[in-house]
Amino acid sequence: MKPSLPASELREAMKSLRQFFVRAVTFSVFTNMLVLAPTFYMLEVYGRVVNSRNVETLLMLTLLVIGFYVVMEVLDWVRGKVMHAAGLRLDRSLGERVFNATVEARLRNLPVGISPLNDLRTVRGFLTSPASMAMMDAPIALLFMVIIFAMSVPLGALVLVAAIAMLAVGYVTERKTRPPLAEAQTLALEAQRSASTMLKNAPHTA
Repeated sequence: MKPSLPASELREAMKSLRQFFVRAVTFSVFTNMLVLAPTFYMLEVYGRVVNSRNVETLLMLTLLVIGFYVVMEVLDWVRGKVMHAAGLRLDRSLGERVFNATVEARLRNLPVGISPLNDLRTVRGFLTSPASMAMMDAPIALLFMVIIFAMSVPLGALVLVAAIAMLAVGYVTERKTRPPLAEAQTLALEAQRSASTMLKNAPHTA
């Protein structure tokens, strides 16, 4: 039987952010549900307003869908604030630990530089990035796709093909941009390390 490995500090810190993730996902569900407001608006317009030619009904439906848009934007803004708070919480949990480890490595003359601090900043930035928000929206998008298939198989197939095409474009773009981005990051770290070494070894003048 293999001995259980101790949990990493990063994993424990991410677990402590569970309440933030639950809140953000909850807001994502309501936000994505409100995306359907224009669809129901058009159905009601063609089903009620066009036949009855009732201007008051059209006005109320328009005000209602505008209200849904406002609520959707507010929920999306609150979700961003929640993930921003999660990033700050992560920084408070690991910032001092990473800083002390970086300083200790420098005192031991280990070739570390300030990359651990940059890595922590990258992780914190990912929490509020569009990629993180897209990951929260993905399950709801799959649910919508299933609903579209239930309503119309040809329409669902068209949506599926469009989704696959978007994934293919994103995959190809990521494959093409990964090498130059990795090279640029490596060169930036080497330049930063060289600058730090030069400043450390520079002679002091009175």
